[in-house]
Amino acid sequence: MTNFTPGALAAAYNASRPVLSLDRESDAESVYSCEDPTGVAALSRLESRIAVRQMLAALEPRDEEVVRRLYGIDRDQETQREVAESLGVSQPAVSKIHSAAVIKLRSLA
Repeated sequence: MTNFTPGALAAAYNASRPVLSLDRESDAESVYSCEDPTGVAALSRLESRIAVRQMLAALEPRDEEVVRRLYGIDRDQETQREVAESLGVSQPAVSKIHSAAVIKLRSLA
């Protein structure tokens, strides 16, 4: 657990999400819910997301993009072939970028 309050973590998480509408509340997950009235499970998920984002930020921008796209982080998940086509590289190149990024992420964990 971090030293942040649940409200501060929720605010940080929600601030990093894209704006879905200016006319209504965000569709962001609530920290507190009927299923988890104490917010412990949601807070744990929120902390995990923040930790993942911090770790991804340590990668080179292209490596971060490849990992986000392959795992569907904050976007739809894509195949190595789809990522390769959009980046203008070969599928084996995407595989190599992915492998190196995972090794770096493991060293940070």
